[in-house]
Amino acid sequence: MHIKKNFMDNIFNIIMDVKYKSKDNVKIRMDIKEYCRQKNMELVTTIDDKIMKPKASYYFTLEKIKINM
Repeated sequence: MHIKKNFMDNIFNIIMDVKYKSKDNVKIRMDIKEYCRQKNMELVTTIDDKIMKPKASYYFTLEKIKINM
């Protein structure tokens, strides 16, 4: 039972992009760049040298989150 709950919690946190609970972080994005070569998932460096993590295609938009709540 606990394995199912933990699994579902992790999936929910990833899809809803819950801050500090999602498994999608900077280290994983660096690995994606190295191993998967998916350009749409790679980290982006802005003009002022900040690292930005673009939203993945499986995240809900703000409108979808409001509809589902």
